[in-house]
Amino acid sequence: IIDDGSTDDSPGICDRFGSLNPDIKVIHQPNSGVSQARNAGMDASDGEYLMFLDADDILPELTLSLCLSALESSPDIVIGGYSTRSAEGRPIRQIPVFDRIYQDWELSMFWDDNFSHYGSFLRPVWGKLFRRSLIYSEEPLRFRKSLNYGEDFLFLFEYLCRCRKVVTVSET
Repeated sequence: IIDDGSTDDSPGICDRFGSLNPDIKVIHQPNSGVSQARNAGMDASDGEYLMFLDADDILPELTLSLCLSALESSPDIVIGGYSTRSAEGRPIRQIPVFDRIYQDWELSMFWDDNFSHYGSFLRPVWGKLFRRSLIYSEEPLRFRKSLNYGEDFLFLFEYLCRCRKVVTVSET
């Protein structure tokens, strides 16, 4: 959990969660923005996969279970969907078209199946499991602190360019 300079009760709440489970690491840092917070979280992680979840995100109950089930095929990324609300307050689900494994030569079909018509679920980094070793292979991927908008899409696009196997889960 990255506390990015919160001025409310968040630091104490983070510390309480950290004290309940030894697997939860809590990092307190001066407010540096979402990119720096995500970079700090990646640097502190040590698992095989990682997932981003912002303070204003809601993770549906079965998301982790469904994504973890998809790890059986050893993908570089598991891509699920998310829900948001329209300006009128109607729920809008953004989900991949298929439950599918795309690998090597099929990756162009991944873009065709998902980006042109349903690509909004490809813009944010949340709702996905990233293989940590792929983030740190070659030149390590970083969220760009200089961007105030679209930093997550740029990171995701650069990450997807490294992928050899992509799994989409339409039921998250």
